Amino acid sequence: PAPLPPRPAAPPPSSPAVAAPPATEAPTPAAPTTPSQPPTSAAAVPATYSSPGVRPTRTISEEERAALKVLGEQREKLRAEYNSRRVVGEAEKMVEEKVAAALQGRASVGMHGVKDLLAFVKGNADMEDAAAKNYTRFASLFGNETGTTNDALLGYSSSCKSLQKLHADLNNTLTSVELKRAEESLAAFEDGAKKVSSAATTMVTDLQNARDKVEKAYQAQEKAWTDSEEADKASTRVASVDSDPWLAGLRYQTAVKALETVQSTHGSDLGRLCTEMKAHDLKRLETMKSVLRSYAEARRNLLQKELQNAEELCGMIERIEPGSDSNGFLAIADISDLDLVKKEEPAGEAPPPQAAASLGVWIPDEAVRHCNKCQLAFGMMRRKHHCRRCGHVFCDKCSSRTVVLPQSFGFNQQPQRVCDACADTVQQMGADGGGKA
Repeated sequence: PAPLPPRPAAPPPSSPAVAAPPATEAPTPAAPTTPSQPPTSAAAVPATYSSPGVRPTRTISEEERAALKVLGEQREKLRAEYNSRRVVGEAEKMVEEKVAAALQGRASVGMHGVKDLLAFVKGNADMEDAAAKNYTRFASLFGNETGTTNDALLGYSSSCKSLQKLHADLNNTLTSVELKRAEESLAAFEDGAKKVSSAATTMVTDLQNARDKVEKAYQAQEKAWTDSEEADKASTRVASVDSDPWLAGLRYQTAVKALETVQSTHGSDLGRLCTEMKAHDLKRLETMKSVLRSYAEARRNLLQKELQNAEELCGMIERIEPGSDSNGFLAIADISDLDLVKKEEPAGEAPPPQAAASLGVWIPDEAVRHCNKCQLAFGMMRRKHHCRRCGHVFCDKCSSRTVVLPQSFGFNQQPQRVCDACADTVQQMGADGGGKA
């Protein structure tokens, strides 16, 4: 603001310029005066400090009148300067508020982003863990199938075990590495964004408070100018600090300088806060990109393996021969077509073989998984065989001997496969027609 003209010295209280009541007469109270109704007389108006609601006045000296004239001439210039400053201030305020809003908005976006990244890592870690458990279960399926079904699905089981390991490894990477990176990114961005947002809010508040003080000081100066004009017309001066144009001008100048100081301080803060937010946001986005790339590459490799697994399964399915496998269980149980035909022979013929039923024992084929003698597990290379005498199930090695069983077994003196123990027993007993091993 332009400098104020020098303020003239006010006359001392005992100056003749200040009217005083006669010593011998009681003072006559003056009528109340207001800025809109100044005293009409140019004579000195006595001060009335005891009457409530009455503003004390005194006569304006010639020096003060000259200074007020100069002040009045400068008034329009000061007012134009204030209006120009106000326009610039409004534009600056708009920019500051836009920057603060942008910083706070980006902080909100970033917080949602890091939280979403954390949820993404946790969700995919749970999904990979569930997939690993599913493939563990898949690998154990179809283990009891036989024939071409068993041969084909052995490869599928092996592929499932491989996929189970891949899913488990990816789950471990997500939970032990990527989840930690996401949590660290969340903590770092949250701390930095809060500091930047808080500083931006403080900046806007400080600048607005300083502008409000300038506005208040200017309005007080305008009022003091108005009071001075009215006092000049009435040749009186209101004895009030608030109506003093010089003090009001000094207060306005002080408020303007304070605003300039705040603007200078936060002018550098504005750029600094934007730079800090960019740095926090850049670090957040780089971490997100790295985590997503790591997962995407691992997931793509895993999906390629799953596609291979599906293609292998399709090829394996083509090698399954349902009819052959369905009929094969009879061959595994050493049941021939002739055995089945005998059950359909007409009455009057020899009764069908009773096999081990005569002893009251016949172990179902599907209830046995290990040889009754050597305890080795049955499988594609080790088939099941029933002993025709005791009814138990043995492997080929433990039931490779044949003997002629007694007539009561119903085999018409045909040699039958028996286990080693039953073969020894029949030979010792000297079964009907003899036995051979």
